[in-house]
Formats: sequence, C-alpha cells, structure tokens
Amino acid sequence: MTTSGGNSRLELVQCQVYLLMSDVLRPAEQAVIRLALTATEENFNSVVGDFQEFVGSVRPERSGQSDA
Repeated sequence: MTTSGGNSRLELVQCQVYLLMSDVLRPAEQAVIRLALTATEENFNSVVGDFQEFVGSVRPERSGQSDA
C-alpha cells in the first residue's frame, strides 16, 4: 500500500491478525478481534517481532477484573 505526504510517497506494509475470542464466563458468546500493524517497508522487520509478541499477549478479561 502507498500513502503520500507533501511531495513524497511512502510504501507501507500491513500485517493483520484476526482472533476469535470466547467469553470466559459464557463460551457461547464470541467476538472477533482485529489487530493490525502498519509500518514502512524499511521499519517492518524491526517492529514485526514486537507485534507478534503483542498478539500473543492478547487474552480475554474476566468481568470486573483487569491488569490495570
């Protein structure tokens, strides 16, 4: 994909992940979560590992509980 700003164009790479999450208290209820990383071609390889780690950390939260 490309984007333009001013007189220049940037080539961008995008990685999208779709996760199907079941409600931890009501497994019949589900949601689809879309996570996306967009970066320049030059930066993509240096950030994709962090994105993969982030995707691996996404977990459902029990109602009323949070890590915050």
